[in-house]
Amino acid sequence: MGKHHPFPKLLPLLLASLPVVAPLACGNKTSEAPAGGAGFPSGIFGGSAGVVQPAVAGTSALGSAGVGSPPLDVCLNVPRGTRALIDDFEDGDSLAVPEPDREAYWFTIKDSSAGSIDPDSNFLPVPGGAHASARAAHIKASGFTVWGAAFAANISHLAGGIRCPYNATQFSGLRFFARGSGEIRVELLIPEVVDRQFGGKCDPGAGDVCYDTHGVSILLSPEWKAYSFPWQAFVQRNYGLQAAFRPEAIMSLQFSFETAGLPVDVWFDDVSFEDGSPVPPLGTSGEGGAGGVPGSGAGDAGADNGGVPSFGGQEGT
Repeated sequence: MGKHHPFPKLLPLLLASLPVVAPLACGNKTSEAPAGGAGFPSGIFGGSAGVVQPAVAGTSALGSAGVGSPPLDVCLNVPRGTRALIDDFEDGDSLAVPEPDREAYWFTIKDSSAGSIDPDSNFLPVPGGAHASARAAHIKASGFTVWGAAFAANISHLAGGIRCPYNATQFSGLRFFARGSGEIRVELLIPEVVDRQFGGKCDPGAGDVCYDTHGVSILLSPEWKAYSFPWQAFVQRNYGLQAAFRPEAIMSLQFSFETAGLPVDVWFDDVSFEDGSPVPPLGTSGEGGAGGVPGSGAGDAGADNGGVPSFGGQEGT
């Protein structure tokens, strides 16, 4: 069925290390991936720093719906999210900023080849952020040869015991600060492109090629830069099942480090949905280190981390 997705099936490895703690939503119960099937390094199925969160957008593992069952209606018309900020990393942990209709956490994942990613587990923000902040995320990846690695966050809404995708229609897109070296792909996953047995609607058994995700690629700059992408910027690469992007059904946010773009050394800060509010200026505090943005204050972490003082870098899970 056309071009295959370049990412191998990583999900069984991730799921094998995680206990089942909550039901899925809008798909089928989690099971072993089909042999020989194409897959992807999904932020939907990871764990981080002892935090475990179930796959989203599938059927309930505790209810009557089973493998082969249609999506549950509870995942339709979920409430619109209202808080734009996903994470500024200032809390120093792997949990993203919560709101009543959204839970998310950060982690890193990688393929099985002899590459390297730092952090390899236990993601925590580190000093060196983009402006007047103390921390950010900092990830390094190199040497992977299968599909690469990724830094990701589950995004879900709990409704009647079922985890459903997040409704981001209150916002017009995604924005964040980043700097570093290498090329990355920013992806937002919706149920239509995710294998149904892992919580989505794509059906390999019917000939569908899954995980042609909606995303946009960026070439990193050594200095902090603000990025803002409207929903229409997130497009597929036309090798798999085609689906219109739906901001009302976002399963996860993923910063992918694909083999062709490696090595990467990237910092992220102030990851947010685009709500039209003013973008915080750079260099408002501290004195930038190598590759950082000069500021106006004394600063502390920029010189050591190559970032903006008093703002933060980080590692992953």
